[in-house]
Amino acid sequence: MLQNYTPEFKKKIVRLHEEEGRTCKSIIAEYGVSKASISKWCSEFSKECQIKAQTNPNAPNEMELMKRTSACVRSWKRPKRKISS
Repeated sequence: MLQNYTPEFKKKIVRLHEEEGRTCKSIIAEYGVSKASISKWCSEFSKECQIKAQTNPNAPNEMELMKRTSACVRSWKRPKRKISS
C-alpha cells in the first residue's frame, strides 16, 4: 500500500536520523516507515540543502548543521575516561 507523507513528517524523520543519530531500525519501529524511505528522504534533503547553499552561499546549510549537532551529541554521550595518576 502506497503511503503519502507530508514534507514536515519527512523532515522530522531526517532530523531524527541525521541530527539525533537515531538508527533506521529505531525509526522504523516507532514510525513504521521503510529503510528505503529514510535513505531516500535523507538524500533528497541533502541535495535540497546543497542547492540552497549554491544559490545563497551566506545562508546556513541545514544538513551540515544537523551533522555537526549529531557529532556534538555523540561526543557528549561518550563515557569520560578517568585519568590515573
